[in-house]
Amino acid sequence: SISDNGNTYSCYITNCSGNSNVTSNAATLTVTNNTPSQVIINNIIKNNTRFTNPKQLWSGYTNQIADVIKICADASNATEITFVNNTGINSNNLRFLISSDTSGSNSDKSGYFIRDANNLSIVGNTIKAKYTHPKYLEAQYKPSRPDSIIIVDVNNINVRLFSIPIQIYRAPVVMVHGFTGGGNGEAFIQTKYDLYERGNYTASLLHIADYHTNSLKSFQVNSDVVPKKIDWVFKWLRAANYSSGKVDLIGFSMGGILSRMHLQSSNYGSRDDVHKLITINTPHTGAQPANLIKNNDVARSFFQKFFYDYLVLDDIGNNNEDFIEYSLGAVNDLSVNSEKLRLLNTSPNINRNTVPTHVISTKLNYLRDESFLTSFILFSMAPLYSMTKEVFKNYVFGGKDNDGVVTVESQKGDLPHQYYSIYDNQFHIGANNNDDVVNQLVLALDKNSSDSSFFTQNGFLPIDQVSPFRLIPL
Repeated sequence: SISDNGNTYSCYITNCSGNSNVTSNAATLTVTNNTPSQVIINNIIKNNTRFTNPKQLWSGYTNQIADVIKICADASNATEITFVNNTGINSNNLRFLISSDTSGSNSDKSGYFIRDANNLSIVGNTIKAKYTHPKYLEAQYKPSRPDSIIIVDVNNINVRLFSIPIQIYRAPVVMVHGFTGGGNGEAFIQTKYDLYERGNYTASLLHIADYHTNSLKSFQVNSDVVPKKIDWVFKWLRAANYSSGKVDLIGFSMGGILSRMHLQSSNYGSRDDVHKLITINTPHTGAQPANLIKNNDVARSFFQKFFYDYLVLDDIGNNNEDFIEYSLGAVNDLSVNSEKLRLLNTSPNINRNTVPTHVISTKLNYLRDESFLTSFILFSMAPLYSMTKEVFKNYVFGGKDNDGVVTVESQKGDLPHQYYSIYDNQFHIGANNNDDVVNQLVLALDKNSSDSSFFTQNGFLPIDQVSPFRLIPL
């Protein structure tokens, strides 16, 4: 063996015996190039005009130690590795594997590489491979777990040609509030804090889509709230050197409708940027109080006097000239079987695109608990105060179980029982901060998105609601 200018010349005798066709002094000279191979790791956001260029997460050579790459368990294939092969090994024999799962038997947890035309390209000595991220991070890891991507020769996978350390985090979360949002997106501030305090997430992975200044306006006005926030999150995560291509969406009340509108939009199929959808107290087929407000002059006068003067003026900062616009905006769209909900819940829009989905809902059991009295104060419908539970339930909700604003039937979206969770004695407002709801939310976020016993993979099956439109008895 002779070394010269970084090259090694190795001489060895082959076929010394046992082969009469080759002389005993036959020799082969092999040359191995010691030039290190180059490694480039990029984040790729596919089919999104906001992210036409890759984001480089690390670039170096096999004689260096790679930086730790932060991977989000979002089931996307947003991480691409480029390997300029100077190993002397045929590029077709190189493999990219996950250290904790070299056999690929647990790819939901580890992620994987596939050797096909969509995930691998070999041009000359340059190999490009896409890494499909894990689908979940096990609950015991807070906020992440270590692993590595290894590059090996398929004929000897025990010898690592290069190792790329990775840290696997949960998918980023986007929380979408509902009607008014409490101002400045406050409806989800406590939920965000709870998720962070449990240690499951870094602050970079938790985000609120705050659209409170427009939240009383129509669905159409707010139709871009979700995709714009997702784009903002991707930009934020890239700056923090995370690799992510999808988010977990949590939609509370009307926020769940806006989340579904994004999923069912005509351009979602190319973006493919939602990993899971979890709705909380969402009126998938509308909310009867919106019909009451819209169709009853007496109720409207109570509603206008308190709600618009208090929330619209003080919280949102508009004036009563906007009353007609708001009345025909979100209130109109949220009413039972409104035109906007009908379009959302019928072909060709319904379930045009689906993701793993779980529904969380609440209902009221008692009329005179504190949270329910708050609903009377909120809507300023003093004549309702003296009603019994059953009279109120029949008057507003046609006898259906409800959370004071939305029937349980509407919240469920008619999903089979294993795909929704229901909790008693919780009024609509504040449901996303109920301890039981937050615990279930954490469970849903930690679950494998392929778990067909918890997530429906087929979307919603909303059924029509009814609304009585009766006058308030004075």
